[in-house]
Amino acid sequence: MGRFSASKYKNAASKKLKKEETAFGIRINELCQNDPIACGVDKVVFVGEAASLGVLDVGEVGNVQARSLRGHSEFVRSLEFNPFNKDCLCTCAGDGMVKLWDTDKMTCTSTINVSEQVHMARFHPVADNLVLVADHSHIRLFDISTQKQVYSDEKSCSTVSWSYHGSLACSANKDGKVSILDIRCNKSVASATMFDSGKDVVHEWIGVDKLVFAGYKNRDRVYQTVDVSNLSKIISKIQVGAGSGVPHVKYDHDTRMLFLYAKGDHGFSYCEVGNEGTIKENSKEHCNDVIKGIALAPKSILNVMTGEVNRLMILHQTSVSPTPFIVPRRSYVDFHADLFPETRGPLPGVDAEGWWNGKDGYRELISLDPAAKSSQINGKSSDSADTGDNITKVEEAAASTSVPEPEENEKHKAVISHLTTGQSSLRNIQGVLAHRDLHYHGLKNVQTVFPPESNGFQIGWLFYFYFILVPSSFCRI
Repeated sequence: MGRFSASKYKNAASKKLKKEETAFGIRINELCQNDPIACGVDKVVFVGEAASLGVLDVGEVGNVQARSLRGHSEFVRSLEFNPFNKDCLCTCAGDGMVKLWDTDKMTCTSTINVSEQVHMARFHPVADNLVLVADHSHIRLFDISTQKQVYSDEKSCSTVSWSYHGSLACSANKDGKVSILDIRCNKSVASATMFDSGKDVVHEWIGVDKLVFAGYKNRDRVYQTVDVSNLSKIISKIQVGAGSGVPHVKYDHDTRMLFLYAKGDHGFSYCEVGNEGTIKENSKEHCNDVIKGIALAPKSILNVMTGEVNRLMILHQTSVSPTPFIVPRRSYVDFHADLFPETRGPLPGVDAEGWWNGKDGYRELISLDPAAKSSQINGKSSDSADTGDNITKVEEAAASTSVPEPEENEKHKAVISHLTTGQSSLRNIQGVLAHRDLHYHGLKNVQTVFPPESNGFQIGWLFYFYFILVPSSFCRI
């Protein structure tokens, strides 16, 4: 196992919110599977009763009345927002349908009939309009702009995921068999049997060449990381213990924060992933209600000026609980660039046709600094591209943002220069205790116990004041 280096996120802790700060009063489907909740820039969507979807605005709290989206004839198994269109939501269900929704207009925009029970659908992380679908007997790739199937592999699969740049995909079935696929070359790069429990195997990519898997071994829930080049060699493993809920993982590429949970549990674990794929558990977080699902909030809606590096949207039986993870700092006046590396922006790196023809695109990186957002909105974003350096060198701080010099007079500028340079003419000053003959003696009934917010003593231009014991409400001058 590789050595785990210290991280600035090791002290990140969840902030427990009061009930009135959560969205409660909702109803969900008890049979929800895979991903029952998704969080976008503006909306939070979860699996509602029967075959419906519940829709809330981000930040909507209290006793809410969720709006409904209806279109599937069987319960929804998975849902995900389009990374390049904040209003586009993709859902799939046991009725064999993959549907695209406009969450702003609350309408279904298109339907793809797969004719098989669909378990999961995943947007391509870099190329526009590509959706990978796992159904009962095939893995399929669709171009949603034309609704045409561009790839199909006859392989039983229950879960799929894309690598960080989307050059490879991973599939797993309930038999525990895992396959690494190069879809454009129509071949399997590697395969192995990870688990033998007969339950779903959940997986997430860690960067470009490693994965974390969650499944069962001998009735114990196990989380383990492997390298694509050698699936049989386990880099790191966490064994939780027996349980009935399917284990799940959520991973943030920017901070290397990993969240482990299982449906039906009353808590989750916060871990970090090292450069070599090692897992270090930092804390265990408790929830008052059982967890039905967890979604990571987009980085663009985080409150970065309070040190919020991640936010989990936790779905419970009757509520959605936003759970921010905050790194403690002495002050939150300034933007802490070292906590927030540049993240992937909302524009695709390549179109569907270009990617299918062999072009590897990279999404543009944007800064989370509020001072830089205005320039990005005006089309003056940085020229940096998502080449993967922020994944392998996440510990490097982002470039600091220059602040315009205030328009004060010359004297004020000199004072500011004093403070910012740290060089002062008074830096060598020392205090000297006066001679005993200059001390005040013989003070009677001095009260030495007083409230912590009081100094107990004060001095003015001509007099000094102090508290006396009797009576307790008087002071002496």
